[in-house]
This record gives sequence, structure tokens and C-alpha cells, in this order.
Amino acid sequence: MKILFIGEHDGIHGLLAREMRRSGDQVTLIAPGGDLTLPDANGFFGRYKLLYRIMQLLPDMKGYDRVQLARTEFFGLKPGRLSYLLRELKRNNGHVSLTLGSPDCFMVEAAVKEDLFRFSAYRVGKEKTSAVRMFPDMEYGPMMRESRDFARYLYSQVDSAVAMRPEDAIASGKALGEKMVSVPMPVVASSTRSRDGGKVRLISGGSPDVMVGCGRDILRRVAKEVEKRCPDVCEAVDCMPEEAFQTGGSAIFLADFYSYSPSADALRAMSGGIAVVSGNQPEYADFVQAEIPVPVITAAPGMEEALTEQLCGLVNDREAVIRLGEDSRNFVMRHHPLERVLELFRSI
Repeated sequence: MKILFIGEHDGIHGLLAREMRRSGDQVTLIAPGGDLTLPDANGFFGRYKLLYRIMQLLPDMKGYDRVQLARTEFFGLKPGRLSYLLRELKRNNGHVSLTLGSPDCFMVEAAVKEDLFRFSAYRVGKEKTSAVRMFPDMEYGPMMRESRDFARYLYSQVDSAVAMRPEDAIASGKALGEKMVSVPMPVVASSTRSRDGGKVRLISGGSPDVMVGCGRDILRRVAKEVEKRCPDVCEAVDCMPEEAFQTGGSAIFLADFYSYSPSADALRAMSGGIAVVSGNQPEYADFVQAEIPVPVITAAPGMEEALTEQLCGLVNDREAVIRLGEDSRNFVMRHHPLERVLELFRSI
């Protein structure tokens, strides 16, 4: 297969590109760290530099069996220019597919107008989340007329769309119909970490927009409360996820609060034998066809005190933390193996 990946999506496109290339496919990745890179679109001149570079590359974006777009606004340009580029990609290539997951109008409408979610990064019931109150463009940006019209046009033009989370399937399924294909998020097996002594670490952290957008700031407060109640056996640690993944098995990574399913960060931690606190709703088990219970400590709005008490019990039993990490690793390798995902991805 000759495939062109445009853009990155939680590291998934890079992961698939590397594995497909090892398997003998001809792969090109246009993304940071990929085969071809694009300049930042910051400011007036930045946008024109980006457009100029894309137009330079456009003659090379031909003759692919498949083009996989990372997000709805796949090149970060205005919708009018994206419409032209989409037509060129369709005219000069075979199958054009979209990896779902970007916060487009369908996700916002599902959360805000259609009440398809019990909770989300946009609403808990009818109440706006702190993320939306702090960053109102999360909600208003995708709903602007140009962005909304382009998202609908893109959905009508792609040959398929890949949902890797139940949230994406719920939000976009009606608009895409039979075009939508559900594929579990891929995870590469990583070595388990050393089992050290000391206190159980409750790890949270990330960039400010990630912290607020996925509710990790709320989970950080939970971690601080657990540390306050159980100071002899645990400690709350702030660090980037990449640092967290280097820790031992006596650690718990607090990943997501508003999601129905474990994020890419949570799954990567689980693959290393680290216990996680994350989204873990019944829709996720159905999506990956998993047995219940899923070995994830469930986080969701309204259960902060219950989560605090659960973690207090867990940090007092180091062996239980390690067992949960081991169960998490086994679960991920069974339901998110790269080989299985790649087979499903190729069959689209």
C-alpha cells in the first residue's frame, strides 16, 4: 500500500506510519517529526508561509492508494483553502479517510445541543465545564459558520472515517453513517518499570490547556487530598506524562476526568504497567469488546469524593497498586495491540 498521512493525532499517525513502513508499505508522513514538515502558522506571515509550503508539496501529494487526514481542519488553514486542497487530494489519489478526534462541530453539537453525552469536556449535565468557561473558543470556534460548513463538507467527501474512541463514534456516527469504522487506539508494548520502594506516587501534569481541557486539574486536586489524608504512604507529584511513564510500578497516573474512555496518555501508561485513573464508562468496554470490569480506576464528574476514598484505600496497599498496573498492561495488550489495529486499519 502507498499511503500518505497528513497531520498527527495523539502520536497515532506516526506510530502507524512507522509500523506500515517496516511491513513494506510505502508511507509518507507530513507532520512534526515526519518525513515532511510544515512551518508554524503563527501570525499573518506565518499563515502565508504555511500556504506557500503546502502549495510546494501539493504536486507530490499524488498517486497514493490512501490519504489519511489527522483532523477536520487538517492543514490549519481557512476552510476555503482547505476545500480546494481536499478536492485536489481526492482528484489525484485513491481512498481519502479521516481520523476522528478533533473537536469539530459534530462533537460540540453532540455535547451541547443534542445531549448525547452524560458529561463531556463541554458540559456536565446542563452546566458548562470550567474548561469551557476558561476557554470559550473551545465551544464557539468549531461552531462558527465557516468551520461548521467545512466540517459538513469534509464528512460528505471522505470515503471513510476512523473512530478510535466511543466519544467520536457517538458524536460523528449519525453524520457519517456507513463511512465510519471503529478501530481501537493502537498501543505499542513497553517494558514494565522497576518496582521501587518509597511512597506510592499519584502523578498528574501536562500543559495548561491539557490540564484544564481533560479535567486533569480536578484530578490533581483529588491527588492532593489523598496525599493530605494518607501522607505516610503516598505523595502527589506534578510532572509531564513522558516523565510519569519512567516511574516504577508503585505509581498511579491520573489522566482524564471528562472522557468516556482512556486517552492515549492513559493507554501508554497502562502498557508500561502503571495503574491509571481515567475515563472508563460502559461505552468504552462495548467499543473495544472488553470484559467488565476494565482495570482502570474510573473518574467522572460527581464522583470526586468516592474517587478520593477509593484512592486512599488503594495507596495503603502497594501490592494492589502493582497488581492493577499488571492487569492494565495485560488488558491493553489484549484490546489495543498495534498488530490488530494495523490489520483493521489496512482493511478499510
